Amino acid sequence: MANNNIVNSAHCKACRLVLMVSLDSRVREVINRNMLEPSQHIFDDAQLQIYTLMHRDSYPRFMNSSLYKDLLKSLSEKSIEA
Repeated sequence: MANNNIVNSAHCKACRLVLMVSLDSRVREVINRNMLEPSQHIFDDAQLQIYTLMHRDSYPRFMNSSLYKDLLKSLSEKSIEA
């Protein structure tokens, strides 16, 4: 159970937040098996899955968000003033 907590959450000491990461069961099983003989590649499958999710979902949503659009507008207004 402790291994699952390590895989599913990362502790951010600077901001004291616990950030949850959603991994599919196949990736969790691979990591749990790799924990028996850890190497520098133990989280490669998780990293690939998270990168893929960010590329396909989070990044496009951010690019279409009002936050990003407001930032672009603000920057373009500042460049016109300069």
